[in-house]
Amino acid sequence: MTSKCKSLVDYLYDASSFDTCYPQVSSNWSANNKSWGHCALYALYINRVSGGELLSVDAVTSDGSIIPHIYNQIMGQEFDYSISQFKQGTKFINKRLVSIDEILKGTKNRFKVFSRRMLDHYLQNAQLGVDSVTLRAKWYLNHPIPVVLTSENLNLITRISTTLLDQQKPYQGLSEPLEISNVSELDFTEVDEATAEIIHKYFHYIGHYRPGKHFALSKNNKIVCLGSIDKCDLAYLKGILPNSIVLTRFFAFRWAPRNCFSYFCSKLIKHLKYHGTETLISFVNPNLGFSGSAYNKEQWKLIALEHGTQYTYINDTYTTVRELVTKYGTSDIDILKYKLGVAVRQSEVLEPLHLYAYPFTIKSQKLIPNEPLIIHRQVIKLSS
Repeated sequence: MTSKCKSLVDYLYDASSFDTCYPQVSSNWSANNKSWGHCALYALYINRVSGGELLSVDAVTSDGSIIPHIYNQIMGQEFDYSISQFKQGTKFINKRLVSIDEILKGTKNRFKVFSRRMLDHYLQNAQLGVDSVTLRAKWYLNHPIPVVLTSENLNLITRISTTLLDQQKPYQGLSEPLEISNVSELDFTEVDEATAEIIHKYFHYIGHYRPGKHFALSKNNKIVCLGSIDKCDLAYLKGILPNSIVLTRFFAFRWAPRNCFSYFCSKLIKHLKYHGTETLISFVNPNLGFSGSAYNKEQWKLIALEHGTQYTYINDTYTTVRELVTKYGTSDIDILKYKLGVAVRQSEVLEPLHLYAYPFTIKSQKLIPNEPLIIHRQVIKLSS
């Protein structure tokens, strides 16, 4: 058995962790032996990329233990990407072909997590000339189901990055890095609509302008990060958290200093308090690879999980709920299908969105629920 493609092996190792290890041997997994307990995941992944068959053997270790082991056979040649987990002297016996369905039975959930991590690592390290966070989020917005890194999908990723670069080229001066040693060097300023629209459309992963008021941290009039605010139009929150404002479309260039988000929020909250707002609200979408870690470190509170997340596409282009309502009068998928036919489609139901609130008055702090609310995505229609 041999190994090939060092870069692919690196990605396999990077995606490996304790929680994706085969449960029966996970107690022996370590960062020093990342492939331990991952042979089935590696073999399934390589099979999805390159085809071929799966082979099974019994690995007999030096102490006489027998461990089932899976690897690949492609066009008659054997490839074992996890053989490094075994110590020298391990013997392999009882070689046989096994079906993919047989291996998937006990690995389906782990394989889904593993495939997502493989894609995450590639998108974060692809060095295609665009912001890696934007590229990752843009990909998942348009391809929400985890896929393997086939040549076809790699070409799609390259096309997305090329499109982003082409869109950003007229505004590349905005993305040229500044020398900033500390966030205290930055000024908090309101930004005009035209500038905000450029960043929303061509730098933020959603790619659509969101009206509202726009603020930035800047140095020498050059924007480092930008966030927009708008009134809270969520019916289920209006009665719970009055005087609330939604923070949306936050974007920071990758060269922005650490703690940029926290510093921006502190300045924004000071501004909002002066104008009578009591709570700042923001969404985190875990389907796009965002964990909400920046929110968890501050005084933000997880107040709701919004179930029923689905993306809507018009002619295969992601379209926001607000755009749907503006153009077609509704976000109801049945009405949209009646109006647009096969031009409209919707993704499967995804993970819930996480809704955070930052209360900055004693009154609003008391209104925060003790446990996150379970809510369902609203269908919006224009009133006739």
